[in-house]
Amino acid sequence: MNSKLKKPIGLFLCGGGAFGSFQSGVIKKLAENGFEADVVAGFSIGALNGAAWCFDKVSQLKNIWEKVDNSAIFKFSPSYHNMPIELYKTYPQDGLFSYFKSKIEDKISRMTLFSNKPVYSILYNWLGRHELIFNKKITFHVITHCVERKMPYMISYEGKTSDAKVNFIDALVASSSIPTVFPPVKIKERGETLHLVDGGAIGVATVNLNMFDGCKSIVMVSNSSDYDLNYEKKGFLGYFESRVRRTLALHVQKIYESQVFVSSSPKVYIIKPLLSLDSGIIDFTPSVCLKHFHYGEECALKFLKEIE
Repeated sequence: MNSKLKKPIGLFLCGGGAFGSFQSGVIKKLAENGFEADVVAGFSIGALNGAAWCFDKVSQLKNIWEKVDNSAIFKFSPSYHNMPIELYKTYPQDGLFSYFKSKIEDKISRMTLFSNKPVYSILYNWLGRHELIFNKKITFHVITHCVERKMPYMISYEGKTSDAKVNFIDALVASSSIPTVFPPVKIKERGETLHLVDGGAIGVATVNLNMFDGCKSIVMVSNSSDYDLNYEKKGFLGYFESRVRRTLALHVQKIYESQVFVSSSPKVYIIKPLLSLDSGIIDFTPSVCLKHFHYGEECALKFLKEIE
């Protein structure tokens, strides 16, 4: 692929639940057109798409979205988790109302509605249970959020899934564990129990691009549009949708701006939807996901043409 991209190249895959179908379409077209990355990082659905990239399974993604099934992913199993979680606040923290509202939200987020066992099953069936060697020579960073430390928690894999501080499948599940939806993944570190949750969509501290230090080009693939910063929808589920969309969009914006802290001064490109994707962030309906997938392919082709 002849382009303006200077090597080494980093690929950053943002989160977004079912909107990851858009991202899957993007990376499929990038791969088909010879795009290669030296360092890959992702959180939430971006971590799952990152795994597909590392194991050269991007060509399988369309088939996965064609067969995705809400009922197979979401098994109702309410549970409570005693952890000091603090959600990212997307509204001004002024006055008693805002204070109590944020405290109530934090308490509610300790409750989760669904089991993560189906997610584990899907990933084990897809990737296997044993040590795996990446099909590409890549460093892969899976980004989660540590509740106790109130900071991003990154697990890095150098060409294979072993020799890291967290089991690979555990890391992928943790990165996708949206509070109130899926339970956290618990790990032990130096005798301390840590709760790992969705790695960027929820956390108080923002992920930055320092992990790509040494790269001269970084391509970010976001599932959020600029319109999601002010997305509003009525009702209980609408409130959840609006909140997560705004948080994701804000994180993407801050991650992009963090390029100034990368000492190798990379050129950062971002591929994202021009408009808000017209479905729910946890709506894994095949027909809707395929529509977003094809839109992602279109956006990737447009990006490739621009950098020729």
